[in-house]
Amino acid sequence: MDLGIVNIATTSTGYQAAGRALNRYRKRQLALRAKLQKKRTKSAKRRLKERSRREQRHVKNTNHIISKTATSRAAASSSRIRFRAASDRSLAGCRRSGVNSCSGSSRVQAQRMRACRLWWWW
Repeated sequence: MDLGIVNIATTSTGYQAAGRALNRYRKRQLALRAKLQKKRTKSAKRRLKERSRREQRHVKNTNHIISKTATSRAAASSSRIRFRAASDRSLAGCRRSGVNSCSGSSRVQAQRMRACRLWWWW
């Protein structure tokens, strides 16, 4: 399974979960946030927090539906699932020693470590 931005998930069997609907949703939310931020009132700030939580829930649910569809298709065809990040450069510098780990302590190294844990083998 290849993970990306244009196509959120693409499997070797041909299933593609396009990110177009999610990107359109985010674009609409961006416009609504800009409108609220312009007001700069206490109520607008409260609404911005609500909108942020709502957007997070929507994205989380969408990702859940996509992953559930992909895993159920893999289970139906008795195949293994391997997740791969859109950019393999994010995994550069990682080594495997029992548990995925990365050397160094910089912010970039921490991002690589998270990428290893999230996208390597599930």
